[in-house]
Amino acid sequence: MYNNDMNIKNLRKITKMTQSAFAEYLNIPVANIRNWEQGFRTPPDYVYNLIETIMIKDGYLIDTTKTYKSIDNNIDFNVKVNDDIQYMIEFEFNNASYVTKAPVYYHTRRKPGIFLDFCSFLVDDMVDEIRFNSNRKFNEHKCDS
Repeated sequence: MYNNDMNIKNLRKITKMTQSAFAEYLNIPVANIRNWEQGFRTPPDYVYNLIETIMIKDGYLIDTTKTYKSIDNNIDFNVKVNDDIQYMIEFEFNNASYVTKAPVYYHTRRKPGIFLDFCSFLVDDMVDEIRFNSNRKFNEHKCDS
């Protein structure tokens, strides 16, 4: 799912919760949250997985294991998170791979569908631009002959 560069502090910041509220939300002692954020201890991988699963279920994060479809062009796309804590929106079109970025903070709680619509818009917009440029190049070659 998300990489470990998406540390506990970054996950908490996405929720805009205090350490105490985040600990209560996850039912984890606040001392653990503090120790993890300050680097005194490292949470086991299963803790990251549990936190991410809860945050996906509650709409704080996008499920990066799913494939989504763009609205207008019906193009499959995936959403990943890179080391800079940005969503990477990846798709293929005309046998070529494309990637565009959106900060994780564009995704807002209680409205995961809005962020996915935004991703879909980006994919559709890029596909339309690719089609437009391909048609323009084709027409230029057609005029030259």
